[in-house]
Amino acid sequence: MASYRVAKIMEDLYVLRLDDVQTKFFEGIWEIPEGITYNSYLLTLPGKTILFDGWKKDYSDDFIEAIKSIVDIDDIDIVVLHHMEPDHTGSVPVLLSKMRRQPTIYVHPMARSMLASFYGLKSSKIMPVKDKDVLDLGDEKITFIHTPWLHWPETMISYLEKHRTLITCDVFGSYSVPKGIFDDELGEKDIQEYLYYARKYMVTVIGYYRNHIVPALNKIGTLGIKPSLIAPGHGLIWRKNLDRIIEAYKDFAEGRYDSSKITMIYTSMYGFVEKAMGKIKDYLEDNGYKVIVHKYTDKDRPSISEILVDADTSKALVIGISNYEASLHPHMDHVLNILAKKIKSLKPVLLVTVYGWGDAAKTLAKKKLENTTLNPVEYISLKAGTDPEIEIIKDFLEKIKE
Repeated sequence: MASYRVAKIMEDLYVLRLDDVQTKFFEGIWEIPEGITYNSYLLTLPGKTILFDGWKKDYSDDFIEAIKSIVDIDDIDIVVLHHMEPDHTGSVPVLLSKMRRQPTIYVHPMARSMLASFYGLKSSKIMPVKDKDVLDLGDEKITFIHTPWLHWPETMISYLEKHRTLITCDVFGSYSVPKGIFDDELGEKDIQEYLYYARKYMVTVIGYYRNHIVPALNKIGTLGIKPSLIAPGHGLIWRKNLDRIIEAYKDFAEGRYDSSKITMIYTSMYGFVEKAMGKIKDYLEDNGYKVIVHKYTDKDRPSISEILVDADTSKALVIGISNYEASLHPHMDHVLNILAKKIKSLKPVLLVTVYGWGDAAKTLAKKKLENTTLNPVEYISLKAGTDPEIEIIKDFLEKIKE
């Protein structure tokens, strides 16, 4: 069962956090056995109550109950929706349907029509805000900053001037259900694990749009904003080591990787590819590399989410493909499509294909990887049952030397 937490962050500002361990595939794609949180925020100023974002629709009753533990729902004067994706907005129409009066809703200009199409919400009280618009509430000033493509084109964040708080929705978010609310409630080991889930979140959800991260961070800097709190829509609230999550995002945006790590991904129907990849793995490890293996066999099904994280943080990739009905094995065809879409920094590839009567997979894989960041620098084409040529592996290692 899902559970939620309500906590005071600082004077007048609360987090409402739903811990979702029921969703197994985020966006219906990404495996998240670690779960995810949905964070909404409530600001209770004298005479004015502001709600920032909501939860997934499945948890609407809990959402309303959480709000009522702080204020009457009819006391909400303003709702700010940073991003229209339904994990942040799905519960809001349910909340509005229970209220006796309608609050003013502040959104990105693109979101107005999306509210109408997603939820049938049409109202003169839906107020589009321009980039850098300021909402002066007397006791607090809220600056709205457009951050397009982090993660949709209508995404924005809010800066609360008095509280020195950035409410960032998907930006700086992460998978997992942390033990604490704040970063300083976790030990170093837990923080390291959390940052892994943050990288997983970034590469799966924001991977295609990573080139927009640094411009967004730079925009915040040019506005002179120096927050004391980063409050995302998923995961931990950062109040002590803000640079940890900011640097993690920069690492991701710039494609920084572990120079000692190589990720190996392969399909093997009857063990021929697996045998060849085992020989290659042994040689790579003998030469000082740490090899992470993801394999599709008659016993194994890896997580595409974890494949992406390992590929993104690796120096190079070794990809092994079984020929299947004179084509690419379907699983590897899917993996190559996802990798090409989400991995934006150049990755040298050792491409290994294994065949029985003809190697169509080599030709098809080469074509599929054209004009992508996956760059085959060496090829091994093997008749099933034969061993890979060591000289080609040596050449591959020479080509990936820094």
